[in-house]
Order: sequence, then C-alpha cells, then structure tokens
Amino acid sequence: LGSGGLAVLGLSGVTSLGIGDTFASVVGVNIGRRFFPGIPGTRKSFEGTLGAFGSMCTFACTALYLTNHQDDWQIFVPSIIVTSLLTSVFEATMDQMDNLYLPTYCFTFCLLGIVAL
Repeated sequence: LGSGGLAVLGLSGVTSLGIGDTFASVVGVNIGRRFFPGIPGTRKSFEGTLGAFGSMCTFACTALYLTNHQDDWQIFVPSIIVTSLLTSVFEATMDQMDNLYLPTYCFTFCLLGIVAL
C-alpha cells in the first residue's frame, strides 16, 4: 500500500466531511440551480455535488503531493477520482445521516480503489 496510500486513506474522513461536504454545502447554497429530482425533503444540487467532487480530488491529490509520492500518481489518482465521484454522488443522494456514513464509505471506496489497482 505504501505511505502515499496510507496518507490518502488516513485523510479520507477529513476529505469527505471536512472538505467535500463543506464545499457541497457552500457551492450548492450559493450557485446551486439544478436540484436532484426524487429525493424528498432535500435541496441538494448538481453544482454542489460538482463542488464536492472537485474539492475532494484537489485535496487528496495535494495530500499525495505533499507526502512526496509523485511517483505513485498513476496508481493513486484514478482511485482518488473514482472515490471522490462515488462519495460525492452518495452524499447527494443520501437523505439523512450522511455525516455518519460518508467517512466510512469514502474510506471503503478509497481502500477498494487502491487495492484494485
């Protein structure tokens, strides 16, 4: 797995909640216009989901860069992109208690992505 993978895995909770969920909220509230249909009681937008995706990718790639694992980009970046996408969509479609489940799913997606590659 290597220390680059451990850095990405160790920060998965911060990435999903501290970065992704926060950016989803800020972007969704400020510029969200197109909302997901069929999710009762929520006003989660496509723009907010895109904000979460972009911020999580940026944060995880920055963490990988700062841990001096640029040689591992071809291994970790596809996993980071897929994990960020799945976590963002999961956050957008979850109607309740996403703060409880989001870090667990992000960690699991990231671990599966790294192991699969």
